[in-house]
Amino acid sequence: ETNPAAAERCRRQLACVDRFAAYGWEEAVWLRKWLGADEQKVRFIPFGVDTEQWKPTGDVREEFDVVSIGNDSMRDFGLLVECTRRHPEISFCVVTSRDCAHALGPLPENVQLQVQLPVEELKDRIAGARMVVLPVRENTYSGATTTLLQCLSMGKTVAVSRVGAIREGYGFEDGIHLQWMEPDSLESMERAILQGTGNPDLRAALGRAARRHVVERLDWDSYVTRLSDVWADWVGGRSS
Repeated sequence: ETNPAAAERCRRQLACVDRFAAYGWEEAVWLRKWLGADEQKVRFIPFGVDTEQWKPTGDVREEFDVVSIGNDSMRDFGLLVECTRRHPEISFCVVTSRDCAHALGPLPENVQLQVQLPVEELKDRIAGARMVVLPVRENTYSGATTTLLQCLSMGKTVAVSRVGAIREGYGFEDGIHLQWMEPDSLESMERAILQGTGNPDLRAALGRAARRHVVERLDWDSYVTRLSDVWADWVGGRSS
């Protein structure tokens, strides 16, 4: 449990900071409320991705129906494994860290586990997936955001949990750029996976729109420009 006195000391110290930049939408909202700050002091900045490094590849053999990626503690791989057991007809690949892999325990035969892949091999797994599924527990920080943007930039169909970090601020629309899943909902995950794996026309449309959205609004240059604006605003405020 949080020590109230320690939390108050932390709040007073952070209140002295001139500017905050948050990648998670709800993180920015929470900070403003906790600090009694406005949007000038606590800025939400959508994260970005290098759209040239992470771009669609040529014709690639689809090796797995579903690929799921992640190392952080907010990934809900337990829910994903439950779904894999209910759908032995669907092939899954989980790419994660050694610690996360160990925590998963025995897996069904339709799941392949791959650990600590180099970036180029990771890109191959993404390219060779019919769809990518990113189950995330509810959180305010930017859990799964980097992986999400990388996969969208590659033109993949992505189903991701609609958590506070990304449900606003990034401009994502369900059924247009991606498929939202509700956190901690097996039924929502099943629905997204069955729709995605069973409909190549839907995957193609989502992939095109996803790539276009990232290139136009969430590329690395856009991120750097937004961050530079925060810096320029701070410098201008101190010199005035």
